[in-house]
Amino acid sequence: MIVIVDNRELVTNGYQSLFAREGVSAAGFGADEFQEWVETAPESDLSAVEAFLLGDFDERTASTRIIRSRSKAPMIALSENRNLDGTLDLFAAGVDDMKATLAKRGIKYHTNLVSGGQILQVFLYDPNGVLVELGYDAPAEGVTEENYE
Repeated sequence: MIVIVDNRELVTNGYQSLFAREGVSAAGFGADEFQEWVETAPESDLSAVEAFLLGDFDERTASTRIIRSRSKAPMIALSENRNLDGTLDLFAAGVDDMKATLAKRGIKYHTNLVSGGQILQVFLYDPNGVLVELGYDAPAEGVTEENYE
């Protein structure tokens, strides 16, 4: 099943229709109803999700965190505008997802575990050569001094 989240009913209905023509089940949600569903859905329902398509909505950053806490299914951004802020918001789903995306795209990065193992820093260069630092709560990401690579 593919889950589509967007506050525009035209978008969710359109994607559901496209997937149905291909024989793929899909469910469409507005942002508010999706948050309630993902927080309360039984594990069996969540394990049936093959991917989450996330449209432009105010709660998208929070939704990526909630999704990642309950599912390992991929999240795909549906965005009409390309921008760094939107991209970085999606990386907020977790350091492992962010590092996998960077590796997949061939973007070099390095990490440091600092502040007594409390902060995991990820450094990379943007396309303009500007150094970007992303900081993560290491314990929340499951990173400790013992398992840090």
